[in-house]
Amino acid sequence: IISDDAEDGCGMQSEQLLKKRFPLECLVMGWVVFVVSLIIFLVHIASADGAKYLYHKEGNESSSSGPVIELLAPSSKQDGPIKPNFLFEPSSDHSPPPARVVEFYAPWCPHCQHYAPKYIKLAKAVTEKHPEIEFHAVSCTAHNKLCNDQNVNGYPTLKLYREGSYEALEFKVKDAKVKNVLFRLGFDVSEKSESHNNHEDQSDKKQIARVVPFRMHDVHDAWNDAALSFEFALKTGIFMTNGP
Repeated sequence: IISDDAEDGCGMQSEQLLKKRFPLECLVMGWVVFVVSLIIFLVHIASADGAKYLYHKEGNESSSSGPVIELLAPSSKQDGPIKPNFLFEPSSDHSPPPARVVEFYAPWCPHCQHYAPKYIKLAKAVTEKHPEIEFHAVSCTAHNKLCNDQNVNGYPTLKLYREGSYEALEFKVKDAKVKNVLFRLGFDVSEKSESHNNHEDQSDKKQIARVVPFRMHDVHDAWNDAALSFEFALKTGIFMTNGP
C-alpha cells in the first residue's frame, strides 16, 4: 500500500528530475544546432571553390557579366588603395559619371549567390529602358578595404548614385524593382502613363473627326420636331405652356 504522502514525494522527485534534465537537453540541442549551422556554412564556402567573384569567371579577360560590370583587382600591386571612378571623384578632369547602381557582396554568402541572377535580370530590364545607366559589382573578398571604406555592414548591399553625383543612396534589396530604381536615380517613371494619355488624345481626335458637321435646320425640320414633340406630349400627358 502506497500512501498519499509517498505519491506526493515521488511526484515531487519526478518534477525535480525533469527540471534538472531539461536544461541539459536544451544545452545539447543548442550544440547540435551550432555544429549543423557551422557545417552548412563551411559547405557554402567550399562550394565557392575559393572564387573571389560572382559576376566574373576566372580566366575571362572581360570584367562584365552581361550588363553587370565586375570590379577586378589589379593584376600587379599598385601604390595606394584602389579607387574606381564610379565610387570616387577622380583628381583629373573627367566627364561626369552616369547614373549607376553598385552591389557590394561576398562570393561565399548564400544570399549573394541567390541574388546574383536577380541582379543581372534587374540590370537587363533597367538598361533596356535607359542604356546610359551602369550596373557595377564589388566583391568584398577581393576588395575588403574598399568595402570597409564604403561602410558595408552586410551582404548584399545596394547603393545608388545619380548622374554626376558621388553621394550614395542606400537602397534595400527587396525594393530593387525597375520602377523604384529609376525613381531613386531621378528618372521619370510616368512614361507609360504619358504614352497612354497620348494614345487617348489621338483616339479622341479621331472620334472628333468622325462627328457629322453642324447643319442649319430648315422649315421642314422645324415642323417635324414640333410633330414629334406633340406626339410625345399626348402619350405622356405632359404639356408645357407659358400661362397658368
